[in-house]
Amino acid sequence: MAFQEWRRVKAANQAALRAAIGELLARSLAFTLRAQTLASTGRNRSGPTEVLDILMYHRKPIDFPEMHDWMAQDWTPLNVALSAIWIRWDQEGVRLANDLVGKCADLFEISLADQPARKGWEHLQWWSAGQRWTPEWLADYQHAVKELDESRKRLADYARGKLGQESVDLPLARASLDRAARQPRAVTQ
Repeated sequence: MAFQEWRRVKAANQAALRAAIGELLARSLAFTLRAQTLASTGRNRSGPTEVLDILMYHRKPIDFPEMHDWMAQDWTPLNVALSAIWIRWDQEGVRLANDLVGKCADLFEISLADQPARKGWEHLQWWSAGQRWTPEWLADYQHAVKELDESRKRLADYARGKLGQESVDLPLARASLDRAARQPRAVTQ
């Protein structure tokens, strides 16, 4: 009887761990889309036309509590899944899960990054043109997305191995390899 109870508890813990890992992977992917939306919104809703639209009541100003609720749709389940992983998995799994959530936070921070403060004429130019994506910001953003994808792949690979699943070629990793294979190589002499 005690052995059957132990097996039942172990199976329930494994099922909860699988669900938490799946939730963490899915929400981190959805988070990438939310970060992209935030970055685009920051760029598109800046400049004099945005100010005029708000002043003329054509568009409401950004509502930060509403934006918080929108972001919490993925942050809250992400944190719940992370908490479940903390109490059910080994040290390496916890480290990989923490890394993935950290990469989500990094991408969020970059998505909301504002251009540095300007003075005088530069400020007037920035205000009249609105927020623009600089090559540096774009490189940072693309790097953060790549880091998040790689972190997600590391977690998925580790989880598959620990949960007794065979290793597979994950789509995002395969797409990265395919892009690298299509890029022209420099000829060395």
